[in-house]
Amino acid sequence: MLPLLLLTACWMWKSPDELREQEVRMDMEDHYAQVSAARDAIIAGDAATAVDNLETLRARLPVPQLPEDLARAEKSLGKALAPARSGADLTATAAVVADASAACGDCHQAAGVQMLQDPAPPPATAMLRHQWAAERLWEGLVAPSEDALRAGWEALVETPMLPAELGEAASSPEVVALEARVHQLAGRVAAHGTPRAARAEAYGELMATCAACHAATGGGPAQP
Repeated sequence: MLPLLLLTACWMWKSPDELREQEVRMDMEDHYAQVSAARDAIIAGDAATAVDNLETLRARLPVPQLPEDLARAEKSLGKALAPARSGADLTATAAVVADASAACGDCHQAAGVQMLQDPAPPPATAMLRHQWAAERLWEGLVAPSEDALRAGWEALVETPMLPAELGEAASSPEVVALEARVHQLAGRVAAHGTPRAARAEAYGELMATCAACHAATGGGPAQP
């Protein structure tokens, strides 16, 4: 029995460096979860919940004893979160979420974290294809990945929203204008590319536009 207990104790023991690495990993996973939840809230049109997620994340910064390169990236995240505040409108909060997402990508790049998995092929229906594109854009910021960004914007350019999928809202001037805005934005970015800050700005604008369209049509991704 004693040898078994000793073996178990040795297996459970970790060096201080290993314990600190585990703690940092858990902190990073929590940061990612808060930014992801804020993104989902924006797409659902809920700026207040998004602000709550961002404020929760800001309250947990800084993470102590980070390596120098990660500490610099974390400062960028803190700066991106600074404009988040109660009462901010959806568009302004979407911009903060996008900037925070790009800052997460800077940290992942500095840490050499590999986040991307091979995505499923784009769905056939336009709305699901838009959702697939939005996921690629999110991955492109937080991974970060040039290929994912390019795939997301190009999918939006190539996928007009069909009236049959929008129902009665298809003829609404507001919805027509929102769809045109998405395609204009996607076309501009896909054709010319963007520097880092402009990518985040474009993604924030897209999230706010998606939320407005979901509000007008009663659609959008199912929320948990």
